[in-house]
Amino acid sequence: MENESRKANTAADRAEITEVMRRIVAGDPAAVVTFMDRFGHRVRFVVRRILEDMGRLDVRDDIDELHGLVTDACLVVTDRAAGWSPDGALPWTWAYLAIRAKVGQVVGHRVVELEESLMDDHDTGPPVTVLDEPASDGFIRLACRDPYVRLLIDSLRTVSSTRDYEVVLDYVVQKSNGDPSPSQTVATMYDVSSANVRQIFSRTRRRLLAAIDEDPDGLGPLLEIWWLAA
Repeated sequence: MENESRKANTAADRAEITEVMRRIVAGDPAAVVTFMDRFGHRVRFVVRRILEDMGRLDVRDDIDELHGLVTDACLVVTDRAAGWSPDGALPWTWAYLAIRAKVGQVVGHRVVELEESLMDDHDTGPPVTVLDEPASDGFIRLACRDPYVRLLIDSLRTVSSTRDYEVVLDYVVQKSNGDPSPSQTVATMYDVSSANVRQIFSRTRRRLLAAIDEDPDGLGPLLEIWWLAA
């Protein structure tokens, strides 16, 4: 009886999510507010996990900062509502990589200044800007605790070289961040041409999709990723 009740609650939950997402796609602005009100706590859990993985416990523990990131993450999901399928993963799971990219965009660019107690009397120059780490490094750390990400990393390693899968991850992160020229940005990072970046992405995507076709039971969940489902 308890199991049947849980199934009923899950079905009702899924039906509500589907209806709210349908309203968002239809252009109902109130549905975005409804999404945040009804499911914001679940998006909050995802954001907290991402911050913990990034080592940003200071942001995780700052109520105002966390609230702002959760709002941003909800908008990441609702902005992509048209691409979500009711038959797939939950919206915040489906959009996980895009949410992570958004969080990294907000908290990953830090300007670190020496504390006054550690500064010499002479001019130390401008504050040191700490740049984002390569996307692959963050994904590899996340793979240690997230089986879904580990599946992606392992699959990419199987079908491509280390350099190629690093290019692919940086490319999709830049694209998720709204970079108007992601191939050019990544080309600069790896000292290759933008055309080469696009070729690497297309080739790796084709190989990964072929691998999924060969092992749909094991690799099928990867089709929930936006750049593979497209």
